[in-house]
Amino acid sequence: MKKLRIPTKQKHTFEQIIKKACKKAKVKGANFAIVGPDKTYFSYQYGTVDETGEPNDPKQHMMIGSSTKMLTALAILKLHDDQLLKLDDPITQYLPTFSIQSRLGDEAITIRQLLMHTSGLPGDDYPLITSESNTLSDTLDVLKKHYRTTKPNTMYAYSNLGYSLLGLIIESASNSSYTDYLKTHIFKPLKLEMKILETKKKREQHSDILSQSFDRKGQVKEDPLGTLISAGSSTYSTLDDLIKLMQFFMNKDPINLLRKDTLKMMLDCPDGIHKQVNSERVGLGLRHRYYRFNSKAVGPVFGHGGNTIYHHSTFDIFPKLNIGFIAMTNSELGVKAIMQMNLKIMLKVFKLLGIRVPKRKYAYTIVDKELPESLKQSFLSPGLNITYKPTKSGKARYKMQLFTFTLTPCHDGYYRATPRGIIARLPLISRVIKGLRFRPESVGDRTVLYLEMQRKYHRITMAFATNYEPSNITQAWEDALGRYKPYGNENNEKLLEFAELKKQKDNLILRVKMVGQVMNLYLKVINDHEAIIQGYGRNARETVFLESQETNHHLRVFGLACTKEK
Repeated sequence: MKKLRIPTKQKHTFEQIIKKACKKAKVKGANFAIVGPDKTYFSYQYGTVDETGEPNDPKQHMMIGSSTKMLTALAILKLHDDQLLKLDDPITQYLPTFSIQSRLGDEAITIRQLLMHTSGLPGDDYPLITSESNTLSDTLDVLKKHYRTTKPNTMYAYSNLGYSLLGLIIESASNSSYTDYLKTHIFKPLKLEMKILETKKKREQHSDILSQSFDRKGQVKEDPLGTLISAGSSTYSTLDDLIKLMQFFMNKDPINLLRKDTLKMMLDCPDGIHKQVNSERVGLGLRHRYYRFNSKAVGPVFGHGGNTIYHHSTFDIFPKLNIGFIAMTNSELGVKAIMQMNLKIMLKVFKLLGIRVPKRKYAYTIVDKELPESLKQSFLSPGLNITYKPTKSGKARYKMQLFTFTLTPCHDGYYRATPRGIIARLPLISRVIKGLRFRPESVGDRTVLYLEMQRKYHRITMAFATNYEPSNITQAWEDALGRYKPYGNENNEKLLEFAELKKQKDNLILRVKMVGQVMNLYLKVINDHEAIIQGYGRNARETVFLESQETNHHLRVFGLACTKEK
């Protein structure tokens, strides 16, 4: 493999890619870097950080969101090395007042399960992370109002609440605050200037070095998620800080921070509960296999990303190539810009290394076999459903959103989607559908449907959905049907724009619009006051609460309260 050299002309091309992506998505400020173990091959800071047009520069800090979780995991592993905790200890050993409602028993949750998002805890409680008065310790009181979603180690579901508990465990085991522990044991040895600023007051004290937030029109906004509880978010970083963190991982040199075997344990891709499928995995604070490029020469990837409403970051390392990519933005549509600039620049860097990534080719063989019974049913994930309907000829058809398709068996256990109906006549949509493959696998007592999305140069595979469960809709829920409006503090109303509880045939659906995104949540009624969100993954199996008094009806979903409109 060639040694990476980026000519000046190519660096100018990278800058143009970044500028074009940012202008198209109306991103006001962005940072980008290409990193090696001992040098930075390319770094660029675009645009502005405030409404006056203050130029983006190396001293400016941007919120990195959930990329903070890498730091929290490092702190936990440092405590593990110092023999102040063990990864398979039950969390109640450090948090004796931890309590959560359960319909699934009280099996112990371990620290490792919190790190890997397999604890069975709900994902978020939005009032907790938007209220300016809440602190990390309030997580324990909030969780008492929620239910477990699954038994531990039976479903991967991303949980910010779980990482809040890790922050509390760090405080309990170290006898210091989360912030102080990270400053002393993580930031100092890595020479990081990151700031953990979980409150508005703390942010105001550092306003001269913090980037402001911009909406999709380029207007300055205060992020309602700006009060995110620390340990899962709330970290502000410069581009140089993330470069230093990336080089720590790339060099695999503990530098008196971690033992070598502990660092290796963090960097290695775990088996997890999805070991039967070569899908995305989540390990000890790091994600793995979320990109699979159409060339084995590229090799695997690990890293993390972070998103608030207005700030976005990605942190991607390709260990086989000894190359990493960092992107940060301060604007609402930053995710779109980052996706575009990342892929284009990655492909050009691979080419400089002598690796040509071919365009997508359907590298599988169609086989003649019947669909298994596990596919002859409908599947759900929060916000999306795949409806199964057999045809008169006995063939199986599926409908996802507006798209109808059949499934064709492949030699490797997947089933390729073939578009049907009017939509099949639209070339662009047809290509997207043809790039989807599904695979059913038994995980615990459920069928989990894995989705493989084939893009032009890479593919993404993930646990996507699980089988639909019919529900008996009680009269209490029938009476509660209708449109709801949020109430509570101003930030809650910004997050939840509206909710509508409706019935379609025998399905109870809660339609919500949150942060500009509309989701249809299929509910399974438990009793007159509780229903769970069907599906698999983040937000799945969480409880929606109903309170009714005569003609007044109130719902609580993800901690957000709403009341039925008259």
